[in-house]
Amino acid sequence: MSLKFITEFVLSILAVYIVFQFHIKAAFILAMSLALLPALVKLAYMIFDKSNRKSLNMQMMASLNVVFVSLNYLFIAPFKHFNEPDNINGYLFYIICYLVMFPFLRHNLNVFLKIQSVYKSRYRLMLS
Repeated sequence: MSLKFITEFVLSILAVYIVFQFHIKAAFILAMSLALLPALVKLAYMIFDKSNRKSLNMQMMASLNVVFVSLNYLFIAPFKHFNEPDNINGYLFYIICYLVMFPFLRHNLNVFLKIQSVYKSRYRLMLS
């Protein structure tokens, strides 16, 4: 774990906590968006990098990215069904879950970027 990652994680926790003090639903949305941010970064790499579009392995990694985004919505659906809209404990539970998932998703992004650089170098070697 690098100092940059620890700083990013602590700042995200502080941002969610500060927003939680003022508005609980906004803190929930912020925590959810922080959890989805690495998935969106991977999606941007998949769309704009030509070497990724030519590789079947990278396309499979992109499809796994879509599975994670879909599982987030599956995770939220029972919340809306079983909890009242103003239930503070329900929001707090999901905020904590998203913040616990954040380091794993961020590590997943780091692994993706390393693999992406390998495939990009292989693609450049194939073209030359």
